[in-house]
Amino acid sequence: MSASECPSRLPLSSRSPWRPLVSLPLPGPVRVAASSRCGLFSSADLTAAGVTEREISSAVRSGCWVRVRRGWFVTATDLAAVEAAGRRPELDVLVVTSALARPGAALSHGTAARLWGLPVPAGLAPDVRLTDPDRWRSGPGYVMTRAELPGDEVTTRGGHRLTIPARTLVDTAREWAELPAVAALDAALLRGLVTPEQLQEVLERHRFAPRTPRAARAVAAADGRAETWLETRGRLRFRSAGLPPYVPQVELWVDGRLVKVVDG
Repeated sequence: MSASECPSRLPLSSRSPWRPLVSLPLPGPVRVAASSRCGLFSSADLTAAGVTEREISSAVRSGCWVRVRRGWFVTATDLAAVEAAGRRPELDVLVVTSALARPGAALSHGTAARLWGLPVPAGLAPDVRLTDPDRWRSGPGYVMTRAELPGDEVTTRGGHRLTIPARTLVDTAREWAELPAVAALDAALLRGLVTPEQLQEVLERHRFAPRTPRAARAVAAADGRAETWLETRGRLRFRSAGLPPYVPQVELWVDGRLVKVVDG
């Protein structure tokens, strides 16, 4: 089954007994455009290809197409494939950035952390987070923060405009609890995504931003030798209990042979 097609009928559990599913293949130009953005296509794409409002409404009512945001759609088949591949956050990012059309904004905070492959807190809201130097705004599925956005703190990754790791980590450390904030910092340091010097530079540049002291404490507690968030948790527990800090990743050698590496 192609990405632009859907079955002729819905399962009995999800439709009335005699209601057919309207199958509307995507026009070629729309299908090509959608293939590069997780199957996403817009009402403008459809109108340019000669698809009528009535056809769009019929396809959405039948379940063949899914309206993910006003004026933006994806086929039911493509949506199922995206969700099965764990790419729904990427689709949500594309929907929001395409709809807002704010070229000066950048994906930030938890959204940027996800795109950098960093651990995020369990239960983190799926809202797409953006930072814009000129506008604060929020709406269905997104929150845009107005804040300074120097050019050297923005980059591109996978076609997305987003904050660099150092800025992302400082922004999240302002908002997240200590453990997830430090765990993300540890993971970034371990992978070489960021250096302590880069983190300090961002902290200094934004020293007057809200909750910067909170972020500074998280940066001070970070250690790039932690290989899992459990190791981060153990280190923070030792500190909070007033125990002496332990040395992470200790190599034990016997007669010139590496016997074991212990976490602490």
